[in-house]
Amino acid sequence: TPRRPAPVVLNEIMYNPISEDKDEEYVELFNPGAQSVNLDGWKLGGGIEYAFGPLSIPAGGYLVVPRDPAAFARLYPDRTALATPDGFSGSLANSRETVTLSQPVPVMDTADPLAPVVVTNNTVVERVTYRDGGEWHALADGGGSSLERIDPRADPALARSWDASDESQKSAWTTLEFTGRIDHGFGNSVYGDPNEMHIGLMDAGECLIDAVEVRATGGANLVNNPSFESDTPDWRFMGTHDRSAIEPVAGAFDGQHALRLRASDRVHTGMNVIRGAMSATLPKSGTGTIRARVRWLSGCPELLIRTRGNWLEASGPILTTRALGSPGQPNSRAANAAPAIYDVIHQPVLPRTGEKVTVYARLHDPDGLAQARLVYRVQGQAVTNRVAMRPCAAGFLAAEIPAGLPAGALVAFHIEAEDCGVPAARARFPADAPVRECLVRFSEPLDSRAFGIYRFWMTQENIDYWTRRERASNAPVDATFIYGNDRVLYHAAMMYAGSPFHSNYSSPIGTGTVDYEAIFQNDDTVLDDDGMVLSTVGNLGNDDLGIREQFCFSLVQALGLPHVHRRFVHVYANGTEQFSKKIYEDTEKPNAGVVKHWFPEDDDNDLFKIDDWFEYTLDISDFTIITARLQPYLTDAPDGDGQVLKTGRYRWNWQKRGYANFLANDYANFFSLVETLNTADPATYTQRIRQEINLVGFAGVIAMNQFIGNYDTYGFNRGKNMYLYDSAAGWQLIAWDLDVSFGANRPLNDPINPSLATFPTDDPTMRTFLKHPVTARVFWRAVETLLAAAADPALRAWTRAKYDALRADATVLNGNYDAYFANVETRRANVAAQLAAANAGAFRVTAPATAVSEAAANVVTLSGDAPFAVTSLRINGAETDVTWTSSTTWSAQAVLNNGTNTFQIEAFTADGTRLPGGSVTRTIVYTGTPLDPLDGYLLISEIMANPVTNTAAYVEIANRSAATRMNLTGVYLDGAVAFAFASGTVLNPGERLLVAADPAAIAQVYGTGAWQRVAGAYSGVLPPAGTLRLRRRA
Repeated sequence: TPRRPAPVVLNEIMYNPISEDKDEEYVELFNPGAQSVNLDGWKLGGGIEYAFGPLSIPAGGYLVVPRDPAAFARLYPDRTALATPDGFSGSLANSRETVTLSQPVPVMDTADPLAPVVVTNNTVVERVTYRDGGEWHALADGGGSSLERIDPRADPALARSWDASDESQKSAWTTLEFTGRIDHGFGNSVYGDPNEMHIGLMDAGECLIDAVEVRATGGANLVNNPSFESDTPDWRFMGTHDRSAIEPVAGAFDGQHALRLRASDRVHTGMNVIRGAMSATLPKSGTGTIRARVRWLSGCPELLIRTRGNWLEASGPILTTRALGSPGQPNSRAANAAPAIYDVIHQPVLPRTGEKVTVYARLHDPDGLAQARLVYRVQGQAVTNRVAMRPCAAGFLAAEIPAGLPAGALVAFHIEAEDCGVPAARARFPADAPVRECLVRFSEPLDSRAFGIYRFWMTQENIDYWTRRERASNAPVDATFIYGNDRVLYHAAMMYAGSPFHSNYSSPIGTGTVDYEAIFQNDDTVLDDDGMVLSTVGNLGNDDLGIREQFCFSLVQALGLPHVHRRFVHVYANGTEQFSKKIYEDTEKPNAGVVKHWFPEDDDNDLFKIDDWFEYTLDISDFTIITARLQPYLTDAPDGDGQVLKTGRYRWNWQKRGYANFLANDYANFFSLVETLNTADPATYTQRIRQEINLVGFAGVIAMNQFIGNYDTYGFNRGKNMYLYDSAAGWQLIAWDLDVSFGANRPLNDPINPSLATFPTDDPTMRTFLKHPVTARVFWRAVETLLAAAADPALRAWTRAKYDALRADATVLNGNYDAYFANVETRRANVAAQLAAANAGAFRVTAPATAVSEAAANVVTLSGDAPFAVTSLRINGAETDVTWTSSTTWSAQAVLNNGTNTFQIEAFTADGTRLPGGSVTRTIVYTGTPLDPLDGYLLISEIMANPVTNTAAYVEIANRSAATRMNLTGVYLDGAVAFAFASGTVLNPGERLLVAADPAAIAQVYGTGAWQRVAGAYSGVLPPAGTLRLRRRA
């Protein structure tokens, strides 16, 4: 039954603006009728809410409901008359959201039969539930486009009724340029000389590039064919950028041609980039310039241009406008929507030899269907077959692939249809067929084993393409993926997984050792994820037990830290079970989704993949690496004012992941971590690591890798195979690759004490960090947890059960289970001995050494020893600030009152219990002259009531005494603002403390030196004029 069109329709949705500014969202309505429509009482609902007042929308007219009318007016000043005066509440989700349009309808309320009344209810007349990819065009998900309704008569619930707006003419030519120091490059004349230039987008998208320059200051342009006017082999398009081409371009910046860059994913140094030849090698010192004219077309708005070796790079945004979409204007796509083809499936999913296959699909078009055909071909045959589709049950159309095909036959098919419009509109499924096709293979091996079954099918053309292209290409290759025996995903894609070290594959199909990455459409996911890594067990299949890595990830779990999930599966490719051991792991990969799972309250914080930096020979046949370090790599500031950390030196070792648009080059927070870990002043270093780093999440992960002997990771002998995340609780590491453990490549007696010179770590900053007393204690506590977890009977039983299940599931795993866990026990014993040697035997107070003593100063230092299990000290019941002078020795200040002072010093563990034997009492008699801090010694020394930013206001308190420390216990500030100093706060002679509106703002505005002196945040607002008093409670 044809749907009844609504008098007003949902016509355009900007749900994820390219700026990722929620205030730039909008929903557009369109009146397709011949009469004006009064919208009074109409409502928008679903994920947003808006109630229309007495507004009318004229025939053929538009009305835009923005989230923020002021933001809309800034972007579209010529269309404010077409927008509502106020905005909708809520915001549009960037992944999946329902938007409804409802119309007021009068109905009779007969609740009281004797007095029926007419009431108004709202009835939904339009509903759309969009997704952020797949059949719902991905460019609308932050790629610059809005979702546009193609035909207002088409069913809004169907993805094919919508398309991404065409933004390719909106952004102007702009210049991406950098002039600065040529330094911190990598590689020698074989691998990294700056004699080739590389260009790529930081994510999927398209742009035009023209007039490219690379030159030393005062020198000639070294780029061959810089304006793309000649037909020469100077430019090579590789990997994720292999669909790029030199094309004639009307309005090219220089000449008649330009480079049209098409990226399916982000740029990388070796095989996922556009490589351009240079006429000579750029000098490796001095200054130079990279410059290009660029015009954004769609998708990612950030471009990178660099020399080989990264000696010089230019990177940044290339979009010149944010006024995208077509609010209040005719949509940019065709007015007549082609037939929507959806719910496509073939049955049976796994046909047997000679069995017929029926292809089903639903189709919709407001003009009616003129015809629909199944188009199919049998791999290896030249004939293309077309079969008319006929109506069948449940609104489906169907056509058959006839019976009689042999075992192993692969059929590629698509559906094409046209409507009854004049002229007719035509559609295909998949939309770009035959570039992508749906596949069905006959007589797949039926597998009823216990673990999951994954299959993928590929045409021979795609296998050949995959085999001959660059081995480390990250461009997706079309495939049909079968989950289990009954679910088909036609729009899947496959590629090799793993680093360039693992790129010596000969073919994606066979029984060799191949790791894969599978990619799914956002509207057709697997286990609620749009991708997975299918990994052979171990490092390229070297785990002959199959359970080593899952056992090690259980140790991460025992530490209470984020970890990825892994499940065993069997993988078939075109009917052949992959990998000789006949078992894979479907593994999560740390990404935005995993981060959201573990840190649901965080708001798009920075995530980095820690990896080797690869540079290649010119023919990309070989490579060399630099491992990741957090040392300071400085270069001249672009404005010539001093030096700054160089983004390009960190970019390939610390690769940003899951970033928002315009943030691919934002390393500001990361640089704060680098500065923290390279702070020279010991006191400042201690304060900053406590403030900025989640010590358990950082040191604990490294302790785990050191414990299991996983040398191939950051914090050990390498700088890779880890992720770094800036959580709300501070920077922390996320474990990823744990396939080397307990005797594989490392001795079982490896030193694990960070204070030893023989402690194995590649990064000097980690050696300093891990042997710092505060961090070392966290590290050793993690070791204690790991020692217990590795011997946990429940974990051992769980691991054994998995191993037995694997052996029973027709895998080929012939390792010695008992020998592996004998190694675990040997390592446990060795580490336990190292722990005992490093630890304190008991909790002790060593100063004062006697139970009763005297002191002439009003502040004394208590000190002693504490085992690693101790996490806090309490003095007379109050937790005190402790200075760890070594990994096992502590000191704390105590303030003396007149006469006799008794201190009970107690040691507590992480779970809040007191350590056995962890209570010591000391009595100290104060023999000095009593001093009142407010008797001329303590004063308000400075007031900042009108700072650059309001949050940077502060009050400064000073100790005027030349020799005596002041006890601020009981001292408080009142008047215009209020603040009470914490018990035990001591101000040394001549020192000053700040009481601030916002301590974080103090660091940002005045630097870390000021921030270190902040005692806390006051309550209230510091006025331009007012009264402040220092008082002391009796």
